[in-house]
This record gives sequence, C-alpha cells and structure tokens, in this order.
Amino acid sequence: MGVDFKDITYDEIKNLYIENEKSYDIGIEITKKIKKEGFSNIENMLLLPFADNVMMSDIDGSIMMIDGAKDAYYRGEKRNYPTNKPSLLRKLEKLYTEEEKEAYKLISDMRIYEFKRFLEQFGYIKDWSNEIYIDIFYEKLAQHYGLETSLLDITSHFVVALFFATCTFDNNINKWRPLSNEEIEEYEYGIIYRKVAGIDIRNTMMIIENQEGAIKPIGKQPLKRCEFQNAYTTELKTKEKLTDIGFEKLRFKHSVELSNSVYKKMNCGRSIYPIEGMEDMNEEINTIRKLNEFSLEAFEFAFNKNNYFETRESAKRTISNLNGYNIKIIEGKEPIKVSRQRIKKFNKKYEKLLSKEKVTEVIMPVFTYSEEDKNTNNEN
Repeated sequence: MGVDFKDITYDEIKNLYIENEKSYDIGIEITKKIKKEGFSNIENMLLLPFADNVMMSDIDGSIMMIDGAKDAYYRGEKRNYPTNKPSLLRKLEKLYTEEEKEAYKLISDMRIYEFKRFLEQFGYIKDWSNEIYIDIFYEKLAQHYGLETSLLDITSHFVVALFFATCTFDNNINKWRPLSNEEIEEYEYGIIYRKVAGIDIRNTMMIIENQEGAIKPIGKQPLKRCEFQNAYTTELKTKEKLTDIGFEKLRFKHSVELSNSVYKKMNCGRSIYPIEGMEDMNEEINTIRKLNEFSLEAFEFAFNKNNYFETRESAKRTISNLNGYNIKIIEGKEPIKVSRQRIKKFNKKYEKLLSKEKVTEVIMPVFTYSEEDKNTNNEN
C-alpha cells in the first residue's frame, strides 16, 4: 500500500509560512486600497475577493463578516492519524444501530442549543447581532469550545495549523505547551494538511448548500477564539480523510527546537486562545459537554433539525432509553446559570470592544447570493 503523504523539510515549512504571510500582507494592502477608493473602478471590484472585513450573506440568509482569500487552507495534527473524522462521527462509531446514532445526534444538538442559551445570558453576546449586524454561528462556536459536532476545524493561517501540529494541551496544568522529548519520540512525525484556495469569491468560500467538504468561513464572532484562529470549518459526512476532498498531506519530522519556536511565536498559545472571559467559564462549559438534562426548547430545536424520527414521542422514547445517558427533557428548565457578578464582569470587559467594532469593522457592502446563484451552484 502506497503512502498518502509527502515529506517536507524545515526549509519547506519556512517557505510555506512565508508564502502564507505574503497573502495576508496582500489582503491588508487591498483592504486599505478599497477603503480609500471605494468601488469606483472595475479593478477594485475584481480585488474584492482578497479584501478583509467583507460582509456577506450565506444561502440561508445569515450575515457573516469574513477575511479575503489567502493562498491556501490548512489543518495541523501532531501525529499521523489514519482518518480526520470530527468528534461527533467518532462518537457515533461506538453506537450500533441507526436509531441509536440518530438519538445521539439529537443529544449533541440539544447540548449545542443549551450552549446557546448559556451564552445568551451575557448581554454582550445577546446584543451582538443587533449591534454589529452579523449572525452568531452557535454550532461553530460550540465546536471551538469542545462540544461534539460533525465539523472539522480548518484555518487560512499556516502558523495556526503549525501550532496545533507542534504543541499540545496539557490537562494537568490546563494550558498549551511545546511537545516534550518523550512525546516527540512517540509521535515522531507531525502532519500539515493543505488545500490551495481559489480566487473567485464563490469558489473560494464554497458556500454551497449541502456540499460535502465545502470549506465555510466562520468570520468574526462575539467570542474571539475563532477570529484569532482564522477559522473555517468543513463537514465530512461520508468521507474519512481530508485528502478525499482535495487536501494534500504534508509530513514533517518533529523536533524540540521547532515545537519551542512555534510555541514562542504564538505567545504560548495566547495568539490563538485569547483571554476573552470564557476561560473563567470552563466548569460550566464542561458541564454542557456532558449534559443529560435538557429544556423543552432544546429538544424542539434538535427534533426539527433531525429527519429520522417521525414523531416527538418516538424521539423522546429513544433518547430516554439510550444506554448510559439517562436523558431527561424538562419543561421550564433554566440554562446553566452564571452569577450576576460574573456576567457583569464579562459584559464590562466587552463594552468598549463592541463599540469599537461597530465603528471600525463594518466597512464593506453586503454581497448576497440569489436563488439563481444557488441553482447554478447546485447544477455544477
């Protein structure tokens, strides 16, 4: 059986980093040019796919603010895993029947909804869409805060992927650190997945309904982790590997020097895990990850999203009988509570940030997809 990867040297890693940084520099310059000159000429319209802070609507009508096309998309992994399955798919593999798998999907979606209810206790988050006019993508946020989803993290920033490929989160000290000598001996090789980006804004973002492997932007959100990680997502439903959807797999040899260098460059992880207030909510988020008691609203959200169960009664019966989970649906159940003092502290921290974003970030027009665009994309 042949190998499915290409070995790269440290010099090639450096060149990939330089190439990616150049694409970010180009984006900055193009954004400045369009801000100064507007869309008074065809050249600036053609440059728009590369500009940052562009507001765009998805096919479902949601509004996002995204950065422009870069050279490529990336994902970093610190060892050579046989597949790239998202967390939810890995959990579903442990269940036997289709009914059990669909029941667990309901549980996963209910946890995401309870995560949404938890976040909406914070005024800053609740007011985000009204103040910034950008939608909140709760499932994508949940993915970045450790909840099980069918999404896989992708980034447009090479050094972010390299960080995840050369550093590890240590649960004993509750923070990121470089790989140890023992871990390097165990892992030996890290992996960078890379897919060259297109130049047309529709093809670059691949915002096409129900297309497996579509790379979708998250853009700016009220919590900053996604933005700091230049985050995108992709969903693998039938595929098992990123190489099945056009990514090349690049293998490199781990070293203490490389791991330490990337760790320092990313400010010990703070460059992609900003101090944003949610780090004080780890206990609550961990509770939501394992939650087994849900509100009726959460059940309705999950049931309406699911196409397997014909009636609410059959869905409730199946999830309540799922071995090992002891699921309960409770009418009037309150979200996971945060004290008023902690909410006030969080909101105060973000008040100035919200005001600043209203003034400085919404600088581009909204570009939308028509029904005709949607039909054309589906035909292709």
